[in-house]
Amino acid sequence: MTVKGGLLALSALSLVSLVMLVSSPDEAYRWVQQSTNSAIVLTICAVIGILSALLGRFQLALVAGAVALLASLVQLVGLADGGVIGGNGSTFALLLAVGLGFIGLAFADRVAGGSDGRS
Repeated sequence: MTVKGGLLALSALSLVSLVMLVSSPDEAYRWVQQSTNSAIVLTICAVIGILSALLGRFQLALVAGAVALLASLVQLVGLADGGVIGGNGSTFALLLAVGLGFIGLAFADRVAGGSDGRS
């Protein structure tokens, strides 16, 4: 899989996770507690990730990762009182994973040999 393919796949995961926002809490596939704010953050990250893959600008993947990591930090601090983002530890874990994924893919491009997106 190329770096561009990884970015598109991670962006798709971010968008697919929005199903959790509209699903019933007792559904078996609801593996993360979504809130409107976390859905907005994940959508922004997905759009930036898609743009990064399509434009071949892997610095944008760093931006998407930074946004998700900042949101995960806000969520971690907010776990004590509900916070700005809402949700629970699963929301924190999803934001953290998406952030680390985007940053890892941005650096994978550098390790793979440049900005052409091939690995």
